[in-house]
Amino acid sequence: MSNKKIHGGRENQKWRTRKEILRAAQRLLSHGGVPTLEEVAEEARVSRATIYRYFSNINLLLLEAPLDALTVEADDILADAPPTLCGKVETVQAYFHDLVANNEVFFRNYLRATLEQWMADGGAPRESLRQARRVMAYQEALAPVQKQLGRADYLRLVHALSVFTSIEAFVVLRDVCGLTEKEARDTGQWAVRHLTESVLAK
Repeated sequence: MSNKKIHGGRENQKWRTRKEILRAAQRLLSHGGVPTLEEVAEEARVSRATIYRYFSNINLLLLEAPLDALTVEADDILADAPPTLCGKVETVQAYFHDLVANNEVFFRNYLRATLEQWMADGGAPRESLRQARRVMAYQEALAPVQKQLGRADYLRLVHALSVFTSIEAFVVLRDVCGLTEKEARDTGQWAVRHLTESVLAK
């Protein structure tokens, strides 16, 4: 299942638009130099107003674009995952942990930029500041049990698993808890496995 299939209607269109903006920025960055928002809008074939709706800060866009290029789609993350639900969610958590660990400075800079933009927007950005890649990956991993859990519990589990995943979890486990990189990875794996098992056991 493609990430795009997880959303529907307007959310699907917003996902495609944001993705194309990021890809346009990636193409321009690959040519060297630092593109402006106007140049990205022209490359993406969208209006300048559309660009500003998603990325009012060129720095945020240029920080996210390379990270987006590094991140594979949910179905690719899960391509070689174990067939069990716990195996799938552990695969998602491990993928994003390793992605952050291997690109830590870039992710920390990106996190800082999103927090600064949130402050600049007065705590009320017009659109989500993040692409929610981990959320989409967990949605796909848990899709087989969506009906069994019911939509409310399915989404609650997806969102809870997302707490233990990617840069925010990495910062808590490394900076706040003082764990080594391996300990942080193992703790994240333990958390998503036991959370999934407890929900499925109900």
